[in-house]
Amino acid sequence: LEAASEALDLFKELGQAASEATALQTVIRARLTNAEPSEALRLAKAAHQRAKRTGSARGEAAALQAVANVCIHIRAPAEARQALHNAQAIYRKLKDRRKEAAVLTSAINAHTLTGSVEDALEAAQAARAICREVKDRRQESAILELVSQIHVECGELGQAA
Repeated sequence: LEAASEALDLFKELGQAASEATALQTVIRARLTNAEPSEALRLAKAAHQRAKRTGSARGEAAALQAVANVCIHIRAPAEARQALHNAQAIYRKLKDRRKEAAVLTSAINAHTLTGSVEDALEAAQAARAICREVKDRRQESAILELVSQIHVECGELGQAA
């Protein structure tokens, strides 16, 4: 945690938004592992405000994804969905289809938390279409695994296989 926090601070200082986003995810995972979700959420929201202030669209979208991931972890799906919606809009504007697919993949989990199977499957379908478009087979397989889990939980074993 100490090294990741130090890296995060250095990336902020250097203005390297992509590296800062990666370090932020590491710090957040560590905070969640240490059962410190409120600190993880505080860090993610602070990163979002900082990115917004500095005009870093990519940094803002990455921080919103971090906020959403923490919200999914603490079972706050409404806030997660809102953050993901905003992140998706930014990535769409930036024409970053891979990141848009990643946001939609997280949305599958947020919708699943609320029991909204239809919305989860719609997000999966949209994410998978993007993955096919950009030829990201690895992300597509992760999406298919999530869809299979949803079908198993719904008792739709034929759909899961």
